[in-house]
Amino acid sequence: MQGSGFIAIARTMINMVFGKSSGKTSPQLTYSENGRCGYIYYQERFKEIPFYYEFGGGDCQLCISIPAIEKWEKETNTPLSRRDEILNFIGKTVIKDKYSFGRRYEIADNWINIY
Repeated sequence: MQGSGFIAIARTMINMVFGKSSGKTSPQLTYSENGRCGYIYYQERFKEIPFYYEFGGGDCQLCISIPAIEKWEKETNTPLSRRDEILNFIGKTVIKDKYSFGRRYEIADNWINIY
C-alpha cells in the first residue's frame, strides 16, 4: 500500500473542506473500483484508511488486504485495540453493500476473505 497514505490524506482533506465527512461520527465505507481490484476506504470523522482489494478465486469472492498486526498502528494511524472492531465492520459492511444473503467473511493473517 505504498503511496496510498498520501491519497488517503488528500481525500480526507477534500472531504473536510467540502463537508462530505465533517461531523460524521459513525463509520462508513466508500469504494474505488478498477476492474478486478480497487480500494475500500474506511471513513470515520476525520480519518480515512484505504484497504486494497482484489477478486478472489474458487470459493473466495473478494480478498481485502489488511496490515499485519505489527504494522497496524503505523500504517493506519489507529490504535491496535480498534483493529478487530474496524475489520469486523469492513467484513459485515462489504457483504451488506456488495452481495446478497448467504455470504460470510473470515479475518486471516493479512486478509479479510469474503466467501
